[in-house]
Amino acid sequence: MESKVYVANTGNDSISIICLKDWKEIDRIFLNPIHNKHDIDRIFTGNPSVGPCRFCFDRLNGYLYCVNSYDDSMSQIDIVNNKIISTLFVGVHPSDICTYPESNFIYVCCNDSNTVSIIKKQVPMKLTESIPVGSYPHRLNMSPDGKLLIVTNIESKEVMIINCITMNVIKTIKFYGNISKAIMNQDTEIYVIATDKDYNELGAIQKINIHNGVRAFSIPVGSMPTDIKLLQDGNKALVSNTGSKDISLVDILQNKVIYKFLVGNMPNDICLSKTEGIAFVSNSIDSTVSVINIKELTTDHNIKVGKEPTGIIII
Repeated sequence: MESKVYVANTGNDSISIICLKDWKEIDRIFLNPIHNKHDIDRIFTGNPSVGPCRFCFDRLNGYLYCVNSYDDSMSQIDIVNNKIISTLFVGVHPSDICTYPESNFIYVCCNDSNTVSIIKKQVPMKLTESIPVGSYPHRLNMSPDGKLLIVTNIESKEVMIINCITMNVIKTIKFYGNISKAIMNQDTEIYVIATDKDYNELGAIQKINIHNGVRAFSIPVGSMPTDIKLLQDGNKALVSNTGSKDISLVDILQNKVIYKFLVGNMPNDICLSKTEGIAFVSNSIDSTVSVINIKELTTDHNIKVGKEPTGIIII
């Protein structure tokens, strides 16, 4: 199957599908059944009621999973037929989702429930458990080996590390300023994007040793960093800066930003192509997806999608 990019359009309850051959949107999946692809832009004048925001993909079964912030649900989607096959309540205001290829479970963080929900991969989906975490868990990631969950709690300003087998919290790392997202590398080191206490200054990447809590470095990036992706070699990262409307390419070994890509208004999430030469960025205000060439240091395309794109994934 030819690779495609899927974009969660929070502002009009839809998922855009982008063709990588033509660099354009070729179809949409609508999560609100009262709309269809012929009249969505014409009649959708009210507030969205579903609010699709982020994805994960189960490669073993071929299902795309999308968490929906406004109706507290998760959608299970057949991407061959672009059809929703089941929907499940997962918790109040879900905002992020992750899984591991060999796992039977999907994990969802729910902002207003202050929980991580555990969902069994089956048809229909099944909510098996909800784990209490910190205040306002907003982002969620897994370690590269699938053994640990990394939960970013925005209001309690902490990163929690959870054992995926026991579901026990094994480490909590506190922060003074505001944190946006935490990820883990192959060496179980945590990278956190953070800003100062009042969001007034430029953000930074902080590298933290989870065993002793030592901050190894802090690399300044742009204003209001939102998402971070490590490149495959682990020595570079991309950071989306919502406030400064750009993407920082960071050399972690040199502790500095080596390039900034100009993209659209309010860049949000980033996904990498399978070869990692290309990255895709959702721009929430512009309702576009920017395509950046990491090797050539260029922004090659700005693709129009649905309203307020947030989550983005390549399949």
